Amino acid sequence: MTLASTLLSDIQTAQDQDPEIRKIKQGLAESESGEFRVSDSGVLYFGDRLCFPDQEELRRKILDEAHKTPYAMHSDSTKMYQDLKRRLWWPGMKRDIARYIPEWKWEDISMDFIVGLPKTTNGFDAIWVIVNRLTKSAHFLAIRISYSMEQLAQLYLKEIVRLHGVPRTIISDRDSRFTSHFWKCVQSALGTRLKFSTTFHPRTDGQMERVNHVLEGMLRACALDFKGNMWNHTLSPEELASHMQIYMGLRSNGWAPIVYTTPCLDSSFGFLKVRNTPRTEANRFKWFFRAQKHVESIQFRFYSLVGRYRKSSYALMEVRFVFKKKSSLFMIMPLYKLSMWGNLVLLTGNMLQSNARQDNFTFPFVLKACAQLAAVAEGMQIHGHVAKLGFERDLYAQNSLLNFYGKCGRIELARKLFDEMGRRRNTWTYSVVISGLAMHSEGHKALQVFEEMLSAGHVPDEAIYVGVLSACSHAALLDEALLYLDRMKFEHGIPPNPQHYGCIVDLMARAGKLREAHELIHSASIAHAESAWRCLLSACKIHGDLNLAECAVRKLKDLGACNTGDYIIASSMYAKAQKWSEAALCRKEMADFGLLQVPGQSKVEVKGKLHSFVSHDRSHPESDEIYEMLHQVEWQLRAEGYVPDTSEVVMDLNEEEKRRAVAAHSQKLAIAFALAKTGKRRAIRIVTNLRMSKDCHTYSAFVSRIFEREINIRDRNRFHRFRRGLCACGGRW
Repeated sequence: MTLASTLLSDIQTAQDQDPEIRKIKQGLAESESGEFRVSDSGVLYFGDRLCFPDQEELRRKILDEAHKTPYAMHSDSTKMYQDLKRRLWWPGMKRDIARYIPEWKWEDISMDFIVGLPKTTNGFDAIWVIVNRLTKSAHFLAIRISYSMEQLAQLYLKEIVRLHGVPRTIISDRDSRFTSHFWKCVQSALGTRLKFSTTFHPRTDGQMERVNHVLEGMLRACALDFKGNMWNHTLSPEELASHMQIYMGLRSNGWAPIVYTTPCLDSSFGFLKVRNTPRTEANRFKWFFRAQKHVESIQFRFYSLVGRYRKSSYALMEVRFVFKKKSSLFMIMPLYKLSMWGNLVLLTGNMLQSNARQDNFTFPFVLKACAQLAAVAEGMQIHGHVAKLGFERDLYAQNSLLNFYGKCGRIELARKLFDEMGRRRNTWTYSVVISGLAMHSEGHKALQVFEEMLSAGHVPDEAIYVGVLSACSHAALLDEALLYLDRMKFEHGIPPNPQHYGCIVDLMARAGKLREAHELIHSASIAHAESAWRCLLSACKIHGDLNLAECAVRKLKDLGACNTGDYIIASSMYAKAQKWSEAALCRKEMADFGLLQVPGQSKVEVKGKLHSFVSHDRSHPESDEIYEMLHQVEWQLRAEGYVPDTSEVVMDLNEEEKRRAVAAHSQKLAIAFALAKTGKRRAIRIVTNLRMSKDCHTYSAFVSRIFEREINIRDRNRFHRFRRGLCACGGRW
C-alpha cells in the first residue's frame, strides 16, 4: 500500500492539528534525541513509520484504502494490522482495526428461495437463501411461503441489515416477491439497487445456484437424522458447514480465511456428529483454527457441544490450562446453551476439584442445571461452595438458590432462605418466590408475598403478575385473579399480554366455565395466542367437552402451532368417546407432520444418584427387583380399593389389555424403586417430563397413605405433594 500525494498532504495538515503530535514536534525542536524525526516536507515519522494523527475521518479513510479497494485483497484483521504497522505509527491501531472489520457490511448480495420442503412444526416450508457475493458466506432463513412482502422485509432488516448493513446491490431472479412494488420501494429508500437475472442468462447468478445446490444436498443428508419435518433445526450448522467449505478452499489456495469461531461454535457444533478419532479431530480443528490464540479452549468447547469431552482424554489434557486461566463461565456456556444439564453438572464438579476460577455469575447456570435434573444433592453441594467462596450474600447467587430449591420441591428451604435475605431482596427475588409457591399449590402464601413486596416499596412488572395470576389459577381463586388483573391495568399501568389472559382462561376453564373462557379469548383479542387455546384444550379434556376441544385444535392448526401434545389430547378424547376412526386420523396427521410422541420419563434421586425410567422399562440393572416391588405395591393398593384408571388409553384394546398398559408407567416404576431402596418414612422426589395422568395421580395418593411416605412429583406444569393420601393440588391440575 502506498500513500497518494493528496492523502499525504491531508495527513500533514491533520498532524498540525493533533495536540500530541505538535507536542512531539516541539520536543524535537529542542532536542534531536529519540526515534522521532521530521521529514523535509514537515511530516513527522517514528523511524521509518509515518505518525498517523488522531482524526476519525482520516483513520477511516486509510482503513477503507487498506481493506476495500480492488487490490487490497480484503484481508483479515491480523494481516491488515501487520501490514499497516510496518508503515504507520498509530497508537491503538489494533483496537481500531478490530472495530472496523466486523462493521464492514455486505455490499453485493444474491438471494433466492428454496421451496417445496415438508412443513415443520412451526409451519416453515421454505428457505430464503442470502449470499454475500464477495466472501461467499450465506444466511439460510426458514420462512413460510405464505409470508407477505412486509413480513419478508422485516425479516431482511432483522437478519441481514442489522448484522451486515445496507448492501449496495441485490441480484435475484424475477420472482414476483422481488419484482413487487413494495420491495422496490423498500430497497429504494435504503439506497440499494436491484439487479435481475433473466431466462436467457440464468448463469448471471450462477453463484446463487451453486449455494442452493450445496444446501439441498445438506438438507437431504440431514433429513435422515432430523426426520424431515425438523430441517429448520439444521440451518445453523449448515451455515457453518458452508462457511467451513469456503474457508478450506481459500486455505488450500494459499489465502488466510477470516475465522469467526465462537458464535459459530456455540450455535452450530452441537448438531454435528463426530465420526473420527479424538486425535484426528483435534489435529483438524487445530489446523483450521490455527490463527486463534487459545486453540485448546476452542477445541474443548467443540467437544463440550457435541457431548464428547469426557471421551477424549487428549482434549481434556490439553485444556487443563483453561481451568486455571479462564472463567468457569466460559467453559460451561456451550453445555448450557444446548441444555446438556447432566454434562454441565459433571463438568462443574471436575472444575471445582481442579480449583478452577469461580465467580458469582457461574453458579446460577449450574444451579439451573441441577433444578432441571432435580439433582438436590448436587445443588446443595453447590450451595456449600457458594458459601465457602463468600458469595452467600451475593443477590445474584441467592436468587438462583431460591429458584433451585423451589423447582426441586424444597419450597420450605426456599422460604427459609427468602426470610433470611431480609432487605436485600429485589424484584427478581419476589418473582422467583411467588412463582415457586404457585407451582407448589400454595396460592394464598404467594399472594401474601406479593402484598409484602408492595409494602416494601417494590414495583411489580409483567413477570411478577404472571406469577400472581398463576398462583390464583392453581388455587382456583377466580375472583381474586380478576381483581389482580384490574389492579395490574389501573393501579400499576401494565397492559395485560397473552400470558396474563392465558392464566385467566386457564382458571375459568379449570372451574368448568369453558364457554366463558372461549368468549374471553375472542373479547380480549388474544385469538392469535396459542397458549390460550392450549389451556382451553387441556380443560376440555378434563371436563370432556369434545366439541369445544375440536374448535381449539382447529384454531391451533390455523396458527401453525399444533404440537404433539395437542394431537395426543385430541386423540385421547376421541378414544374416550369411542370414536376410533377420528383418533386414528389424529395419529395419522401426527405421522404426516413427522411429530413423534415424547416418551414419558421419570427420574428419582436415590442415595445421591439419579435413576431414569420409561414406561415398561427393563433396562435398569435391578429391573427384576423393581418389578417384584411393583407387583407387591399394586396388590396392596387394590386390596385398599385402588382401581386403575384406563380412560386415557388411546388404543382400541379390551379392559384387561388397557390395565396392563398402565401398570408399568414410568412414574410407577420410579416409585417402586424408591420404596425398595430408601428407608421407611423417607420422602420420595420424582421429576416427570409429561403432565401427570389421572391414574398415576390416584396411584401416588394411595401409596402415600398406605406406605406412609411423602411423595413429591414435579410434572410439566406444577408440583404434586402427596401426604396421607391427599395431594396439595386439591385435584386441580
